[in-house]
Amino acid sequence: MKYTIGQAAKATGRSKSLISKAIKDGKISATRAGTTPTSPMEIEASELFRVYPMLLKQENKVVQPQETPKEQRNHDAIALATALEIVKVERKYQDEKIEDLKGQLQEAKDIAEEYRQSLRSSEVKLIGVMEKMSEADNKRGFWKRLFG
Repeated sequence: MKYTIGQAAKATGRSKSLISKAIKDGKISATRAGTTPTSPMEIEASELFRVYPMLLKQENKVVQPQETPKEQRNHDAIALATALEIVKVERKYQDEKIEDLKGQLQEAKDIAEEYRQSLRSSEVKLIGVMEKMSEADNKRGFWKRLFG
């Protein structure tokens, strides 16, 4: 539904000049109904009520929309507090899981380092044995090396 400036003023309880100023300031977008510069402006209902709330009419009385009842706000506050507590518990669980995984990672690194050191010592021993064999081969004569 589209409103003219006058209809928009009535629907929101604001003055025409205020609606026009809001259009000029860019708070509300509006288009011309025709192609001439004097054509009336048209405002989409969603655009108008995004900026100015709609007035409700009850038995020839103009009533502004009411605030959320206190009971509803209390219920919302309790729901938000509960959700916050759930998030805090989940966060604590995630932090504990992260710490546990860090511990496991450190243990794995320690085990890997032990294996590296063990391999290095085995490598040193193997090199020593190979050097002794090489020396023993060099001490044997040509014919012994050739025929065993």
